[in-house]
Amino acid sequence: MRRPSEPPALPAVSDVLGALSDTVAGVEDDLLASLVVMGEADAQRTVDGWVDQVVDLLRAVDEVAVQHRATLARAHARQPGVVDGHTSVGDVGTATALGPAATEQP
Repeated sequence: MRRPSEPPALPAVSDVLGALSDTVAGVEDDLLASLVVMGEADAQRTVDGWVDQVVDLLRAVDEVAVQHRATLARAHARQPGVVDGHTSVGDVGTATALGPAATEQP
């Protein structure tokens, strides 16, 4: 059974994933900027293969982070009280704490 998401947590998780993407991009740039020249063909192929694998992994992590940020943005937009991507103060917390009757109009 799915647990309902906590609306205030969605933007925070999205911010963390954004920071992860930025960090991964920086690490990828640093790694590619520091190509090591070994001098031996076999050693060079080994190092180049390792660098390629790490760069592929970093790109895959970034891709997954971007996908999750898009999913979180859609989930956050579907939350009650969200207007233009921002939660109205009191709407979500009050509705969650008091239950469905708190949001019903007389």
